[in-house]
Amino acid sequence: MSTVDDAVLALRRSEERYRSLIEATTEVVWTTTPDGRILDDLPTWRTITGQSRDEVLGHGWLEAVHPDDRGRVQRAWARAVRTRTLYEVEYRVCSADGATRHLAARGVPVFECDGSVREWVGTCSEITTTVALEGALAGERVLLQQVIEQSPAGVAVTWGPDHVYRLVNERALGMLPDDRPLLGRPHAEAIPEAVEVGTLLDRVRDTGEEARLVELEIAWRPGRRWYDVSLVPLHTEEGAPGGVLIGAVERTDEVRRRHRLEEALAGERRVIETLQRSLFPDRLPDLPGVQTAARYLPAGPSLQVGGDWYDVFPLPDRRVGLVIGDVAGRGVPAASVMGQTRAALRAYAVEGAEPAEVVQRLDELVCHLDLADLTTLVYAVLDPSSRRVAYANAGHPPPLVVAPGMAPTALSGGRGAPLGAGAGGGFAAVAELPPGGTLLLYTDGLVEERGVSLEVGIERLAAVAGAWDGGDLFALCDAVIADRHAEDARADDVALLAVTLGGPRR
Repeated sequence: MSTVDDAVLALRRSEERYRSLIEATTEVVWTTTPDGRILDDLPTWRTITGQSRDEVLGHGWLEAVHPDDRGRVQRAWARAVRTRTLYEVEYRVCSADGATRHLAARGVPVFECDGSVREWVGTCSEITTTVALEGALAGERVLLQQVIEQSPAGVAVTWGPDHVYRLVNERALGMLPDDRPLLGRPHAEAIPEAVEVGTLLDRVRDTGEEARLVELEIAWRPGRRWYDVSLVPLHTEEGAPGGVLIGAVERTDEVRRRHRLEEALAGERRVIETLQRSLFPDRLPDLPGVQTAARYLPAGPSLQVGGDWYDVFPLPDRRVGLVIGDVAGRGVPAASVMGQTRAALRAYAVEGAEPAEVVQRLDELVCHLDLADLTTLVYAVLDPSSRRVAYANAGHPPPLVVAPGMAPTALSGGRGAPLGAGAGGGFAAVAELPPGGTLLLYTDGLVEERGVSLEVGIERLAAVAGAWDGGDLFALCDAVIADRHAEDARADDVALLAVTLGGPRR
């Protein structure tokens, strides 16, 4: 076989491989004449478009291009042929099944040795899926942008170790005291007033842990403002630290409103405390053969003052009236009811009525005047000469009797319903104060604790009081109070009255 025959055979085999490649590929591989006309069959194109072989030839393939794209494609092809430059265009075609498909065409001229164009060679690749995905992604981006812009919170994104602002919505810009720019600027430069946020941005980006600031106070030049700020870490595609998503809600109006209410409440609290203390004895009376000590502590500063009170007053025949009480509710109404109840009790007591009768008449008065939902109290009459204690209890914690060397005793008799229940109040009961003994009257704020029964609180009080050495009554009161909650944690007022017989013991 001659060299020419070998060359012809090689050329034929190359052509066969080329045609086999064209038939096997999913892309449209095409060639044209120098002036841009199709001369060879395009099987893949015909499969896509449904055109016949004759319909494809020449410039007939353009008839399969979508009418809205046809003019643009024709101009692009004519320009490429005229200028002998790269042909690159995307367009739609009407497929054989009636659907619209997207193609990306690319072609280049093949030159002869003399610089003339021998032919054009190119491909058409289907990009229908890619276009659909890009459209969906674009839609998602538009939706995300709308969500960000319409968000009730300020939204921003910082990126990199310097926390450069890449995205800021209008609401976030509206939270600033001025029209300063944020985009493209590091946080430390853009918002130097928010040092605490800058520190937190470092931590969130480095650790990958979310963080939240509640009522963050920022001292802007025009004035202080408050914000709730949430920070969420963002990562690169490789999972490395990227940036931080910031969400912020301004709380300035709420905080200022709360501050005004707190100031008003503090003022009201001072008025009520003044009123309440004015209803307490200026000083405990000096009574022959009787020693008394008392303590009153209002609830924690975040709560209104309640209606707790105590009273000590002389009665005929050298007896002594003792009262401990607690009006339901708080504030001015409770203090007002406490004042009326205290005055009425004194009036009934000095008439000589026994404790049970006094409590019964108080219940009738409270119900008649509709003074309060409920009031609890213990009214006791101590006779120093006989050491006898007559008392009645209207729904109140029982008094305690403590004495050195003796187990504390709760006076549980004489107990009835609270005043205002319409059940007549307490009943008559009598006890005797042992030598060296002390009577403790107290309100429930001393023995109540969340999650703990009242009985447990009374047992705790008895344990502390039972360890008393029989010395100074004021020291006993201080020890009992010290065992209870700290002032800020007190959920209720505390009133305490201690009474013993004999002169002061030191």
